[in-house]
Formats: sequence, structure tokens, C-alpha cells
Amino acid sequence: VKIFRNPENLGIGKNFNNLLKLATGKYICSIAQDDILVSNALEIFYNTAEQNSADVVHISRYYSILDENFSLNEKIRTVVVSEKEPILGFQPENFYQRISGFGGSTFYPEFMNFLRRDYIIEHNIFEPEVRLASDVFFALAILLTAKRYFKIDQPLYCYRQKNSSSISNSGFKNHLRLYVEDIPETVLYLKALFARDDLIEKVPKQLQLDYTMQLLKIIFKNSMRDSMQNLSAQDIIEVQKIFFESTASPKFYDTKVVNEVMKIFCMAMQKL
Repeated sequence: VKIFRNPENLGIGKNFNNLLKLATGKYICSIAQDDILVSNALEIFYNTAEQNSADVVHISRYYSILDENFSLNEKIRTVVVSEKEPILGFQPENFYQRISGFGGSTFYPEFMNFLRRDYIIEHNIFEPEVRLASDVFFALAILLTAKRYFKIDQPLYCYRQKNSSSISNSGFKNHLRLYVEDIPETVLYLKALFARDDLIEKVPKQLQLDYTMQLLKIIFKNSMRDSMQNLSAQDIIEVQKIFFESTASPKFYDTKVVNEVMKIFCMAMQKL
């Protein structure tokens, strides 16, 4: 086991990118500091990848455990299903079929993938250096570039949910500020991703915008969900309305429009 200590807090995206460069093994498996894998998870991941020469092994389900009940006890686990009827085995090299399960009511966190390191290096895949949900965009890049994307239906990961009921109004505003500041980097990352030459299939222009908006909305809702608990319903509706309306235009990809969205968000924050 090798431990690397950063001289400063790099943020999730930049830290993960550094670890990708430092890794020397054949495969990469990501796990948060407070989560756990089931006892035979790495064995199943490894054997599946080796037997199928897979670039990616993806789990379509995982366990979710409330922070205060964190235990290996099977009885208190909740299985989170990312897709109702996942296509198991190798995924088709077709954009529409692959993307159908991505970005619905939930999204693919980084921990749902077991990755061949050479594939990541060869395709120069990295996370955007943003503060919230950088793994979502990394997962999308993998989904759109991996030729040998293999999906299994075994929940091998235990995700610990935090109890965030104590997050204050000011905590929400800080969360929102980080989200707003990251919007330009997020948009640039997605534009570069959709323009790549190594995608399994080219993504139509309109769908590029649609999925950019969809991902931003999903991240907004999921990242802010716990932070909004102490806000009035009217405040929440106002902020969500501003976000959805200000990002609906195809011109949102323009730098000037992105900056305007950020200004509008800052004004909304001041009202809270």
C-alpha cells in the first residue's frame, strides 16, 4: 500500500487526476474514505475484467447505508438501482442505447466503475477540476469512449449517506456559490468531450446541449438536496426556476451567456 499526501487540499477532481498518474497497477478502483466494498468485490471486479478483456466493469446496483447505521449488516442496506432494466454484459457501441440509463433520476458515480488503467491513459480521460460531482462527467467520458464496457448486476459497493439535516442557510449559499463558479469549467469539459474523435459514436449537436443541461440539473438537485432542508419552499422554487430558465437556450455554450447565468445566480443567492 502506498500513501500519497497532498501539501494542500486539491479538491476531488484534481486529486483524482493526480492519483491516475501515480497509479501503477493494471486496474483502478475508486473508493471514498468513509465507504466500503463488500468482501469479495475486488475479486469479482478483477475476474470479470480479465475474463472479458474489459476496459470497464460497471455495477448497475450498489448499497446505500445511512451514516448513523453504518454497518456490514445486510438487513439495514438499501440497494440503489441506477437502471430498472440494465443491459448486462458488453454494452452496445451505440450512443442512444448506452446513454438511455445515464442521467435519469440518478447518475453513475465514479465508484460504480472498475477501470483498466491503460485504457484511461490511452484515451487521456480525466475529471474536470470542479468542486461538485466531478465524477459524473468522468463517468460520462468513460461511457462514451470505452469500446469494451461490461456491465454486471451485483451490488459490490457500500455508499454511506451523510445526515445533513444540520446544514444551514449559509451552508446552502456556499454550496450554491461553488456550483455556480464551476459552471464554466463544466461546460468547457463537456464541449471538449463531445468534440473528441474517439467516441463510440458522434453525439448530435442538439443532444450535446440537452445532456449538458440535464447533467447540470441533476447535479444541482442532488448536490443541493440536503443543503436546502432549512430553506423555505419559495426560496427553493425561486433558485431552481432561475437555473432552469437561464440555461435553456442553445446559446448557453457561449462564454458570455455562461457569465450572465453566474451573475443571475449570485443575485438569487443574495435574496436568500
